[in-house]
Amino acid sequence: MAGVAAVCDYQKIEMLRPFMETDKAGIAKLGDSLGVNFARTWSCYKGGDHHCGRCGTCVERREAFYLAGVADPTIYGEGAPTVEDMVRNNWQLND
Repeated sequence: MAGVAAVCDYQKIEMLRPFMETDKAGIAKLGDSLGVNFARTWSCYKGGDHHCGRCGTCVERREAFYLAGVADPTIYGEGAPTVEDMVRNNWQLND
């Protein structure tokens, strides 16, 4: 990737990718240890007042918090499955 970017410009660049080797659960653990206020972060593709709890990023967010053992402060909208249901269904949604 850095090689491609170097071809596009004459300026020397450096690409920093600190989370390239870290899964989402690892990022949630690290953020928790650093005191990140996850209630102020957004992942949902759909937008709105609350996370939908059903789109790809919502499912991945919920799984990451669950696997990290970190409390998920996210407010999910009506119709979002419970984490228990998602675990039972191996993180697959039943539509």
